Amino acid sequence: MKNNSANPILSKEASTEYVYKIEQFEIKSLKSVSQRCVNKRFQKIRSHHYHIILVNKGSGEHLIDIDRNVLQANHIYCVHPYQIQNLKADPDLEGYMISFSADFLGVGSPGLNEDLFTGRFNILPNHSGIKINNELKSEILHIVLRMKKEANEHSYHQMDILRGYLKLFVTYIKQYSSSSSFVPERISGSELVDKFFNLLREHFISKKLVTEYASMLAVSPNYLNNVVKKISGFPASHHIKQQIHLEAKRQALFTNKSMKEIAFQLGFEEMSHFSKFFKNIEGNNFRHFRKFASKNLYL
Repeated sequence: MKNNSANPILSKEASTEYVYKIEQFEIKSLKSVSQRCVNKRFQKIRSHHYHIILVNKGSGEHLIDIDRNVLQANHIYCVHPYQIQNLKADPDLEGYMISFSADFLGVGSPGLNEDLFTGRFNILPNHSGIKINNELKSEILHIVLRMKKEANEHSYHQMDILRGYLKLFVTYIKQYSSSSSFVPERISGSELVDKFFNLLREHFISKKLVTEYASMLAVSPNYLNNVVKKISGFPASHHIKQQIHLEAKRQALFTNKSMKEIAFQLGFEEMSHFSKFFKNIEGNNFRHFRKFASKNLYL
């Protein structure tokens, strides 16, 4: 029995490269991404989905916001919603990009994937990836192939089956990384900090005060600041400023918006206030950053 309720979009290239997309879930080969990177230009990606990149063979370059990383074989990379990705794939790059909404997998569900998509990934300054061994790679590649097959079937229980495979995929990675020194032990307050960072990524433009996030989390501002500082090394107020600063840099590098437009978009009523805010954190003024950082962004 076929089910069309998921409203899938199956591209013409799917017969050879497989690009399957629905509202909450997408899987595509890195080879298909490589073919769209014409003249070695980066392919920009920004969405409200989580992304997992599994590199099977080859290499490439992966820019997350302004952090440049080398894609390496036998590595898994995780990217949060709203981050800007630029992917430059070498001809020999093989692997998959899996994208999904928080609701699809249940990100934040107790015991499921707190170590993979929360905690450490919120705090780490860059995304160097998780190195996996051949045994784990074989297991998760098998799961990916099952996801590809199921996506092509469009069966009645397709969404439930895809979700089950994705949960299994994530659980394998979590189990592997938890047994290594890569993942720090969860400590008291981690769940609260995870929720804070998730809220911050979604609301930083409209909510810039610790009191606002504390209210949403039903704790006092002092308690939130202290718990976030205990786990990340900096209070919540610091991370709010850093998130606004990061978005300003994203807009400076990846759009043609003027400084005034960016300041207004980020909620600054006066451009002079934005200019002072940016320079205090960056160390250089906005125009200097845009001019010189843009030159170093692409090869």
